[in-house]
Amino acid sequence: MVLVTPEIAKEMLKLNVSNRPLNEATVDYYAKQMINKQWTVSGQTISISDINTLIDGQHRLQAIVKSGCSIIFCVAYNVPFQSFVNYDTLKTRGVADVFAIEKIPNYITVSAIISKYQNFKNGSLSSMGFGSVVSDNGQGKTGGADKRMKLSNTDCLNIYKSKSELFQRVALEAQNCYVKIKLLSKSQIGAFMYHLINDKKHSEEKVFSFFRQLFYNENIENKSIYNLREKLINGSIGNLQMVPRLRYVFLVKCWNAYIVNKEIKVYSHNLSEPSPSFL
Repeated sequence: MVLVTPEIAKEMLKLNVSNRPLNEATVDYYAKQMINKQWTVSGQTISISDINTLIDGQHRLQAIVKSGCSIIFCVAYNVPFQSFVNYDTLKTRGVADVFAIEKIPNYITVSAIISKYQNFKNGSLSSMGFGSVVSDNGQGKTGGADKRMKLSNTDCLNIYKSKSELFQRVALEAQNCYVKIKLLSKSQIGAFMYHLINDKKHSEEKVFSFFRQLFYNENIENKSIYNLREKLINGSIGNLQMVPRLRYVFLVKCWNAYIVNKEIKVYSHNLSEPSPSFL
């Protein structure tokens, strides 16, 4: 067990002469955890080969240098150089795995909702399954999520614990809506529900009622909801399949019309225009 300081990390990195390309986003992700004191001692080693080369640990060591933190690591020496082919081939522990270990009810749905919600907060419709990224001003643009914004498993667990009862209610509502008709995924439904309740400060009753009307096709208060439902259903059929981003845009337009008590008879949107935001 070695307390690896930034100075020691720099010396170890001098041995990094045959390794995979460095991923700066991963370095940033690790450094953030170190700075936030979320990094814990584990049995995962920094491995130095029998020919004195670094074969595992370059991202962690770079993160130490970047963060300026000193971290205790288990360091393995004289590891057969040829063993590098077996490194990083195991399944990583995701948010759902951590939630399961914590015995959180509905851990698969809840963890997926939190992940999708964070994608939405980070401005990535692509990672939500809607095919584009939204910038701060709502302008759609192509691309993927910025990995440097990725939250650690600990971050996600803390987010859940801060509003655990709300997340459980949202997960149940999202599940019930999804079972009725698969217009959106459970995690997409739940992420939008949570955003509208937690960030936009709408009542649970109002938000849940809107989604029940849309998915259950019962007690519809606004014709915009019925028209959106028909649009989404028709947009899932054959040659009429809807561009994914339009599903998001039309949902937002429908919610906004519902909130201000207006009706949308025909849904349309030019993909070159900015995406609307939820009221």
